[in-house]
Amino acid sequence: MGTGRAEVANPAALPVSSGLVDKRRESRQVDQRNYWSPVVKLRGVTDHVDPVLVDPAAPPAVVLVNLGTPDEPTLPAVQRYLRQFLTDRRIVDLNPLLWRMILETAIMHGHAKRSVAKYASVWLPDGSPLLVHTRDQAAALAAEFASDQGTRLQSREGSGPGNTASIATTTRPTPSDDPASSTNAASRATTTRPQPRDDSASSVASASPTGLPALSDVHVTYAMCYGQPSLPSVLSQLQTEGVWRILVVPLYPQFSTTTVAPIIDTLSAYLSKSTNQPEIRTIRSWPTDPAYIDACAQLIEQDWATNGRPDFARGDKLLLSYHGIPVSCVTAGDPYVAECQATTDALRARLQLGPEHCLMTYQSKFGRGEWVTPATLDTVIKLGQLETPRLDVFCPGFVSDCLETLEELDQLNHDQFISAGGGQFRRVPCLNASPPWMTALAGLIRPHLSGWVA
Repeated sequence: MGTGRAEVANPAALPVSSGLVDKRRESRQVDQRNYWSPVVKLRGVTDHVDPVLVDPAAPPAVVLVNLGTPDEPTLPAVQRYLRQFLTDRRIVDLNPLLWRMILETAIMHGHAKRSVAKYASVWLPDGSPLLVHTRDQAAALAAEFASDQGTRLQSREGSGPGNTASIATTTRPTPSDDPASSTNAASRATTTRPQPRDDSASSVASASPTGLPALSDVHVTYAMCYGQPSLPSVLSQLQTEGVWRILVVPLYPQFSTTTVAPIIDTLSAYLSKSTNQPEIRTIRSWPTDPAYIDACAQLIEQDWATNGRPDFARGDKLLLSYHGIPVSCVTAGDPYVAECQATTDALRARLQLGPEHCLMTYQSKFGRGEWVTPATLDTVIKLGQLETPRLDVFCPGFVSDCLETLEELDQLNHDQFISAGGGQFRRVPCLNASPPWMTALAGLIRPHLSGWVA
């Protein structure tokens, strides 16, 4: 953690009469003719930027954040990712010493090797599916802002957007990425800066009496809580580029202490080590946001328009599969299951399907502890044994296709369903960068930029 002291190459080599105190005083003097001039380089501070005054006319940034993914489908890369991911107490809340022994033996060898094969089976030419889709979403969101077609809060019906949360700078930091280890350009996110539109709407926004930047000028980028590009390194880079108002958007529609909370922890840890903090906003969750629900329904209906609608009268089923969490999280107060149920209820109503036709399950169990049920794999096998003619699967809680959808569902669950005697197994792709979702996400974000853009 930074001490706030000026950086000295070799303090021991400086004599008492070296004028060190005067040099420190001089280094802290601000050039009044240029408010953006460097002041002093601080040692050990996470943001690695020279203190500057905030420019109120500078465009804000939106950072889309996922939990993370390995850099490549190799054993060292997967082990590095799993070690960071599974040592977070939000993810595994066991005695640290005991868990470290288990992690470095069973997990880092057997589980990691199996994970390498799984990742390799779904890896894309441009990288990890989660990384590729998140990057595409950032680019599509920037384009949505540039065209200023995001839906606005005043036009939304029903429940409003997710709750904006302030980040307390006194929050106790938890383990997170060290941005100092992520300084090479290849590991950083690419910030998308849409070009201003050459039309009257853009001119009006840029020339707003408030002096605020236009929505089309908002920086859009992405980050990972574990892995690269790390959230601290992305925040540091934004500040270096003069961005001081940042909206952090965890890409999880349903809040959980195992997904959204680690992202907020990492954000809080970054702020706790920074001596020149940016202005931060976040979005907590949006389980019943009408535009989000409609985007999910549109993807399902588009798939049915192409491949035929299931015949629910003959026994076909639609299965909504969410990532599972330990029961201990729920008993401790995690609202995740309740928010998943709220999403399911809203999506059933939108599709006009009852619970007998539209099922709800939880997948991706890890470890021997008790997790929430019904389990997706158990349900899929049972439906296969009942010779269900057709099973369609959709994942409302996954906004991007990733290992859990492309390998666990498309391969493992598909094979188990067919082997058990089921008929056709179809999985509707995740939201990814689909136009309905990008419009919904832009509409969800727009109110949280209030006061930052015209």
